[in-house]
Amino acid sequence: MLAALLIVSVLLLLGAALLATDRRFSFITLLAGVLLFQNVFVMILLRFGLVSGTGTQILLSAKELLLILALVFFASRRFGRTAVTGHFTYRLLPLLALTWIIAVAVHAVVFGAPWLPRMAGARAVVILPALFILGYWLASSTHIVRHIVRLLIFTGVAIAMFGFLEAYVLPESFWLNIGHEEFYLEKINRPVQGELYNNMRYWLGGQPVRRVASITGDPLISSYPMALLIVGVAAYYFSNFRFRFRHLLFVVPVAFATVLTLSRGALLTTTIAITLLFIARKSARFMTALTGIALVGLVLVVSTMGDSILNFTTGAGHIDQLVDGIKRGIERPLGYGLGTASSVATGVARSSELEELVLGGGDSFMGSLATQMGVPAMLAFYLLMLAMIHKLAWHFVRMQRLDRPNAWWFGTSAAMLAGLLVTSAVNESGFGFVAAGLIYVWSGALHSIGEADYMLEQRSQQSSLQLESSGVAHA
Repeated sequence: MLAALLIVSVLLLLGAALLATDRRFSFITLLAGVLLFQNVFVMILLRFGLVSGTGTQILLSAKELLLILALVFFASRRFGRTAVTGHFTYRLLPLLALTWIIAVAVHAVVFGAPWLPRMAGARAVVILPALFILGYWLASSTHIVRHIVRLLIFTGVAIAMFGFLEAYVLPESFWLNIGHEEFYLEKINRPVQGELYNNMRYWLGGQPVRRVASITGDPLISSYPMALLIVGVAAYYFSNFRFRFRHLLFVVPVAFATVLTLSRGALLTTTIAITLLFIARKSARFMTALTGIALVGLVLVVSTMGDSILNFTTGAGHIDQLVDGIKRGIERPLGYGLGTASSVATGVARSSELEELVLGGGDSFMGSLATQMGVPAMLAFYLLMLAMIHKLAWHFVRMQRLDRPNAWWFGTSAAMLAGLLVTSAVNESGFGFVAAGLIYVWSGALHSIGEADYMLEQRSQQSSLQLESSGVAHA
């Protein structure tokens, strides 16, 4: 435990130093490094007996502590400035996201599971809005956002390259030798069995197929940063139509690696995102409406035709958790309490021997949220996510009209968030910190620079009108 506290303390001190010296992109890079390497790093420490028990949970919470550190830093600075100047400025989306976080905090205080799983449940439902706010506060210029784009590209390519190496070059014993089983023993109380965790394989035609897991040690999590690159290339061509051969050099292997993760959630997310870009790239309202229709349609199809779907594919848990979760959310409009569902809370409950408190697993984010906080809160969350998608799509359309070369950034973000939102009905792995964290930080940053650009555009138009008016008056 002492080693874990020391490591996390060093990370927090480094993060604080980067924020204090206004090295914002360096802080984002630090956060990205923690997200990508935390699992493997903890595996190795467990394997060599350097951490165990509580120390493992402390290390795995490093990313959340870095997030809290950054949010407190920027909030203190903003509210401190407001106290000095007496002038309070805000944007609607970050304010709504902050309101959601406060609502979850109140809900957590009122009732829920015991505190460990309760906090884990709360963390799962506030993390993405919190990351959006962080991105909004971190983005001080287009220059930083351009660096984030490069980081995302590098991350997706690195995940793909290492994925090929670990899955098809290194022996299967690689993961076992670095502490794969010890990690899952501590995380979800899975007994050591001398074999890889179940999700490292996919059963296809009755035969186990090895999945690409890559840097994160989890094929489901690794698939989403790679999927973002595929959507990004599509957005680039839908808005620019200028072929670049170098794009093929990285997008083809990345797409191949994404397929080899055998992550149905990531593949469905990518398909939905690219389809929305193709059909609705000229209208933000249309893209938002189609996202909502696709989400509702998926829920209705799964709810009414679940048994028929299972004749063609596996995944009964995804269907059951969605349907049962919504039923529970209707039975109790305020939910059963945070910590009673979600993959994160389930893992904590299992490791704490509190399994009897868990009503739903982690196969449907929508079902998990409905179980914990009720259907009204679930609807509020999804409306907040749709508002984010709409605003980013609106900037995408506006910047296409202005022929801005970075318009595709906004299209990528809007479409990826839309794909993630729709698939969250039957999936939870893509709606978590490691899988989608950088995507939401980037989306918040894009919202920030998009709003700043729009304000400049409005001022420029007003100045032009004033000049025209003065010219007419002078004439």
